[in-house]
Amino acid sequence: MSAKRRRLDKEAVEENRQDVTNNCAGAPSLSVIVGMLTGTTLGPWAFSRDTTMSTVKERIQEAVGWPPWEQRLIAGSNPIEAERCLGEIETLGAPHVQLSLIRQKLGLVLSGSSDGTVRLWDVDDGECLKELDSFGDHILYLDVDWAGQRALSCGLEGVLRLWDVDSGKLVKARRGCGRVGSHESVAVDWSAGHVLLGTLEGTLYLGDFLQGKKLQSLRGHRSCVDSVAANWTAKRAVSASRDRTLRQWDLERGRCIRVFRGHAGTVQCMAVDWASRRMLSGGFDATLRLWSLKTADESHVFRSHEDHVRCLVADWTNLRAVSACRGGSIVFWDLEDASVLAKLAAHIGGVLSLVVDWATQRALSGGYDQTLRVWDLEQHSEQCRFAGHRSRILRLAADWRAGRVLSGSANGQLIVWDLASGREMRRLEGHMGAVLCLEGQWNAA
Repeated sequence: MSAKRRRLDKEAVEENRQDVTNNCAGAPSLSVIVGMLTGTTLGPWAFSRDTTMSTVKERIQEAVGWPPWEQRLIAGSNPIEAERCLGEIETLGAPHVQLSLIRQKLGLVLSGSSDGTVRLWDVDDGECLKELDSFGDHILYLDVDWAGQRALSCGLEGVLRLWDVDSGKLVKARRGCGRVGSHESVAVDWSAGHVLLGTLEGTLYLGDFLQGKKLQSLRGHRSCVDSVAANWTAKRAVSASRDRTLRQWDLERGRCIRVFRGHAGTVQCMAVDWASRRMLSGGFDATLRLWSLKTADESHVFRSHEDHVRCLVADWTNLRAVSACRGGSIVFWDLEDASVLAKLAAHIGGVLSLVVDWATQRALSGGYDQTLRVWDLEQHSEQCRFAGHRSRILRLAADWRAGRVLSGSANGQLIVWDLASGREMRRLEGHMGAVLCLEGQWNAA
């Protein structure tokens, strides 16, 4: 970048900062009134114009006891971010800044099972709030729009069901175009109402689940699609298949634009960095491979696993990754040079699920040996081990902020654990079949 360009960028940032400062400066205080859905009014309170919403939420917590992460403040019809200041949202000539307060009940989880049901749980008290009946169809995939209180489930036969989470009622049911490949072979765009499904026979289908229309059929794979990822803004997608290839798709034109060849077996999982146009894949040939999305060239091959790579998570900012395999090992990688930072024997019989919190440098894994394990990514060591399941652990959902994790197993057990101690907090009883998917609405920062 040229010196002139850097100077112009710096001036633009400074000008934007000055605009915000000007908006938040001036009169020493503003009167703020907060209205609740019950009709109760909080305030009026006097705040300076540079007071942020975070401070307002702290005052609300003192008044009604709701933690800040459960508060949603709205001015007019627009949600207000925590870093915004009162001076930015005041209305000229109005006697008060009028805010509306909605409580977002968090600690909610949706689970889908092979017993054909979707269940909504309150993790805090272990109560099943709703049971959504999918008429015996195995629930392979769930995606939730918590803000809109909508959920989309996909069964083994490719039937899409749109649910109203608040009422538990079925809104729409649309038959898909074939049996779905796996729980990772579906991607959803809630803003447009679009869904991309990868099928057992290898075709991908792009559809509008609100209108019930098929938009595109994407053909090229010769076997089951096990994983898909979509960049809805750029109208691009990537798919991984048992035909040993990955493919990049133009969703607007419905055609394959690149094929990635190199794996010697099924490509099971992937992580995509759309911003830098690169991708990391893991396969049954026990390797990970780093690709360029621009050229389909393979830049690195990562070798250390002794068996099928089942799951991987990448930190593109710091060029790190964690992967796990059927042989039971977990490997920590440096993506820059494909070197192994550490390799640990994790689960006897293999690892089936893996989630990572890069902010706190922790990972969670669940496996065939019916245990969960917490890993320190900086020290490359096991922090804690949880035992209590009576069957293999298929899915994990972690609430890192609150220090708890929910695990789902092949016999229908759901257990909530304390991350720090490994203590079992409670069990969620209800499913009669394997827990195949979990989606949580956790406490936000």
